[in-house]
Formats: sequence, C-alpha cells, structure tokens
Amino acid sequence: MRGSRVLFTIAVGGALGLAIFAFLARRATRVEDATPPEALQRFSALRDTLAGRREALVWWDDSGKPRHRGIPEGEEPPRAPETLGVLAYRASDERLTEVVVPFWFVRLKEPALRFALSRADFDWRSLGLGAEQLRRAGPGLVLDERDAEGNLLLIWLR
Repeated sequence: MRGSRVLFTIAVGGALGLAIFAFLARRATRVEDATPPEALQRFSALRDTLAGRREALVWWDDSGKPRHRGIPEGEEPPRAPETLGVLAYRASDERLTEVVVPFWFVRLKEPALRFALSRADFDWRSLGLGAEQLRRAGPGLVLDERDAEGNLLLIWLR
C-alpha cells in the first residue's frame, strides 16, 4: 500500500513538472510569418539594441566547427546575463521564431532549453558552450549567422 502511494506521488509530481515546463516553453516562444525584408529589418533592429559584446562570441570555421572568442577564465562579467534570446528565420517558410528565456532556466535546465529551441530548428549543442561559459562571457552577441539560403540566426544574452 505504501509503495503505491510513493509511485502515485512521483507520477503526479512528474506530470506536474512536465506541465509547468510545457507552459514555460510555449510562453517563451513566438512564431510568426515574415517576408525576407521584414526579417532583415527585425534582425537589424535587434542588433542595434544589444549592449555589451558587439562581436559574436561564437562562429563556425570553414570546416563547420564552432570557434569561441576569448571567454574569460574565472573572471566575473561586469553584469551577469538575465536572459538568453534566439531569433531564427527560415527563408523557405518565411517563418520567424523568437525564443527568450530567463538565464536561470539555461543554468538549471540545459536539456529543457534544447527542447524549447527545437521550434527554432536550432541544436543548442552545436555551439559547444555551456551555461557557465555563457555566464562568464556576460551580456552581448553570442551568434550572428546567415547561410546561403537566406536563413538567419541571432543569439544574444541580456
């Protein structure tokens, strides 16, 4: 009898946790239609609002491997990041996706963040950075990419 209560409590707790996560992930994500000029304007406007690091922290070299610009070791940033944002544009669908999550969510739930960013068709692991490295890097531009098909991706910390 006691074992079934424990299992029931674990099941209810797990279901509640999944429901909360799903609510937060949906709330943090916005998807809309946008023409290429509208998307370019949105990306440009967002870049203009970013304070801190103006050069991207991450870029891909010719072989497709991520490269990182000097992340300070053991140094504290002038200000800790409060949010992580991703703006992605898929040109073939004319679909613009924006995800903004509190930075504590990144530190606490990196696997959950990967799930939330899947709507932006972005694999978080491809950056080769963890939450601690991003925290040390501080606010600013993390990634600013455009591919040959016109797809755009911008990641930032505020």
